[in-house]
Amino acid sequence: MKTLDTRRNGRAPVTAERLDLAAMTETIDHVRRLLSPGSMPAIEEITDFGAATRALKTAWDCVDSAIAGDLEVASMAASASDLLDLTCRLRQADKIVERVQGNRMTSQLAAVRETLGRFGGIESVRQLAQECPRAVSQLGFDRGMLSLVANSVWTPVSAHSDRQPEWAKELVVDGQRSPQEIISTLPEFDLVRRQKSILVTEVHQNPKVYKEVVAASQSRSYVASRIVANGNLVGFIHGDRFFHREDVDDFDCSLLGVFGEAFGFIYARALIIERSAAIQSQLAALASGINQAAAGLKRFEDDLRSESDIRPGENSETPVPFEIPLPNCGLTSREMQILQLMANGASNADIASRLYIANGTVKSHVKHVLRKLGAANRAEAVARWFNNGPHAQRLE
Repeated sequence: MKTLDTRRNGRAPVTAERLDLAAMTETIDHVRRLLSPGSMPAIEEITDFGAATRALKTAWDCVDSAIAGDLEVASMAASASDLLDLTCRLRQADKIVERVQGNRMTSQLAAVRETLGRFGGIESVRQLAQECPRAVSQLGFDRGMLSLVANSVWTPVSAHSDRQPEWAKELVVDGQRSPQEIISTLPEFDLVRRQKSILVTEVHQNPKVYKEVVAASQSRSYVASRIVANGNLVGFIHGDRFFHREDVDDFDCSLLGVFGEAFGFIYARALIIERSAAIQSQLAALASGINQAAAGLKRFEDDLRSESDIRPGENSETPVPFEIPLPNCGLTSREMQILQLMANGASNADIASRLYIANGTVKSHVKHVLRKLGAANRAEAVARWFNNGPHAQRLE
């Protein structure tokens, strides 16, 4: 809850927030002096509402202990009226926290809607990944980072910082050098287990964090949310307030959780669009291949039809009309012999051997037979002769 920075989107005026913070710190200091000076933070350490809210919880613990009969704590209170006065003050401080949090929630949700609206025209997964950290910084975080998760491995892919853009790039490079396997000891493992967002404090004292990125970032605390697209965990979003030297808090955690959940739907939409485009491209290529194959087959059929309609020796451009042959079809006796042998399935070599003539002579006779019968091939010549010609003769 960083409310003293006038550059934050949706923040209340500085003067009003300073008054609220001053009222809270005064109450906390009163509790510290009266009940528990050792366990309460010094006033100079309470510089924002996050620290004040945490100190307020500690103050309530001290008052509850005194009311419950803790002699050591109760002995510090001068009288029961002092405890009653402390309780009233703490309740007033709680009301301040509720009001500030309500105002912040309303304004920050509006900021989330505005930020998400900027993704409306982006349909590229790669571009979304690059723009996401920038959007995180627009929500009031000093740095934002997006990582993708694949096969239980976490890899940073983009980061943004208005103050130190080059540093943000270095964070990504350091992370990509050493991708982190998501193991059960990592704070981010809770995101895998369906928790929407997490808050990690005292980062440098935590041995379970992603050391390569944490060492490079020098972050004191951070929040992280998950990205779920089409029911699958696809990545993480991280944010901190490093340059303001302020810790992130529960409100920041909830805020990033809302943003991450909405961003997941946008990311899923981009995935569907890209996959649909890839399928359409594949279908177009397949259709083009089918059209080319069909065109080739049509040309092949046209060539076959053209060859079957052309009589040997005639101009290929002159159509040949179909004619019923005369009884002997104009064939010589030798040609009739060859035709009968063709009808019996004899090859040119067989005919040459049977009639004791050369292969070339057989080819010449066959060509004359085809021409006279108006046939395109041997089979058609035999069929025409069988159906229309004198076929009673058989070779001995």
